[in-house]
Amino acid sequence: MINQQAINLYLHLLSHQFNISFLGSAFFTCLQTEGWPSVAHWFRQPGSLHRNGGNKPRLCGESSISFAYHVNGCHWVAVSRREISGSVVFLYTDDI
Repeated sequence: MINQQAINLYLHLLSHQFNISFLGSAFFTCLQTEGWPSVAHWFRQPGSLHRNGGNKPRLCGESSISFAYHVNGCHWVAVSRREISGSVVFLYTDDI
């Protein structure tokens, strides 16, 4: 089993190496169980110029936002939200 802190550390390292944004491993679980109000603060507010205290991506205008999703409590899937030619595309990789 892979600890979610190891996943978060890996995403943090990738974000600095490739200059991309990421959301912590708890993001998708919180979104599913508690809804948008519980995760809205994970994003920068419109008009904000600086990332306040860490990795806070914008909802629009980020080239890539990566996050991990724990599927059925069994394994991790890597997900990337990309904006390509004005369209939002979700890409994922699953080793199963």
